[in-house]
Amino acid sequence: MDWCDLCIIPGFDIDRSGGELMTDLTSTVSSGTTADLDKSPSNPRGWVTLTPAPGAGEARPQAVPTAVDLSVLVPTRNEVGNVAVLTERLSEAMTGLGRSWELLFLDDSDDATPDVIGSLSSRHPEISMLHRPRGKRPGGLSGAVVAGFRAARGQVMVVMDGDFQHPPELVRELVK
Repeated sequence: MDWCDLCIIPGFDIDRSGGELMTDLTSTVSSGTTADLDKSPSNPRGWVTLTPAPGAGEARPQAVPTAVDLSVLVPTRNEVGNVAVLTERLSEAMTGLGRSWELLFLDDSDDATPDVIGSLSSRHPEISMLHRPRGKRPGGLSGAVVAGFRAARGQVMVVMDGDFQHPPELVRELVK
């Protein structure tokens, strides 16, 4: 059995070739199964790519594990210098809040931003990334946000810029 058979995400197919939604599925497979994940030096966390299945339409995927209290959606485009600081500031702001949360980067970058986000996820398990490669970015910024709404697991969603126009510390105040 392929480990992908253990990941049930309605409306999505697993695609290891690189495309739309990259997520660390380590936490979504049962205990003892993570050794089967496709890990390599270029893919140390076992990232896979999810693309909408044919005929999936506008259905929102129901990701595993279950929902979180809050999804923070951050559209990025060539923000290699900002994502680490933003992640640290947001993580600090969320500490002690008593709510489960995820940080979903909606990335349309052509630089090393996706690599930095992938590296950050090793220290921050709440991070996931929707990377839309060149030529697959319909709707620009608003299209990225809509795709993020579909992929997010939060009961409440906050959208903030990746360039600090919205201070990450304000998220805590919004959800108190």
